Amino acid sequence: MISSVFVSGRLGKKIGGYRYVEVDRSVPNADGHYETDHFLVRSPIGEDSSFMTLPLGSYICFKGRLEQDQERGLVIVDEIDEIYRPGGGKETN
Repeated sequence: MISSVFVSGRLGKKIGGYRYVEVDRSVPNADGHYETDHFLVRSPIGEDSSFMTLPLGSYICFKGRLEQDQERGLVIVDEIDEIYRPGGGKETN
């Protein structure tokens, strides 16, 4: 089973040991607005990782894998990422 994904978007809110990544769609809906999809992502490093500690809206590009979680369903596990803070600066895990 192939389960490798590449995602670019913005860091969203935290829920437990997970964080949402917000991704804007590239095609507008019938009203001409771009909808945003939210993907639940877990960092294997844990709560102290830059993925979990950087502010909302930080831009992220990451490679991850799909995993089935008993409580949350399908989630993405962050494997390699680059995060750009608002106002400059880059973090790499």
